[in-house]
Amino acid sequence: MKSLFLFRDSYDAKYILRKLEDKNLLGSVVLERGSSAKKRKLQKLFKISNIFIFPLIFLDILALLIYSKYMSNKVMKKLRQYTYPQDKIKLVVDDANEKNCLDFIKRYQPDVIFIYGTSILTDHFLREIKTKVLNIHSGILPKYRNVHSDFWAYLN
Repeated sequence: MKSLFLFRDSYDAKYILRKLEDKNLLGSVVLERGSSAKKRKLQKLFKISNIFIFPLIFLDILALLIYSKYMSNKVMKKLRQYTYPQDKIKLVVDDANEKNCLDFIKRYQPDVIFIYGTSILTDHFLREIKTKVLNIHSGILPKYRNVHSDFWAYLN
């Protein structure tokens, strides 16, 4: 079976991909740099006209940045030995919905695509893909979505 892993660049992605490679289960990988979530939150912040929502979104962004930095340091110490299997990475993109990502998937023609932590895929992207897609999400949807959803579910 020809598989493709479409993952956001993160420490947990490094860990999962390395473990899959250790078991000879890893196909090709497309990495999303992960800057798109912060960018979308900032765009949302500046589009909102209700002044009372502004502090909540600001706190959400602040928590995202602080938590990301905290978890990065904590996980990096623990998982220092894990790195990406460089020979498996075929493409690095800013957003999984980019045309070059879609073109790569069409050329590669995987039997299945595993998605973990990427941007929300657009309807156009999903219509263009003619293969099975399995999205792995650790948060309870729709209440806990976006970055670090498992953390917020646990905290609340």
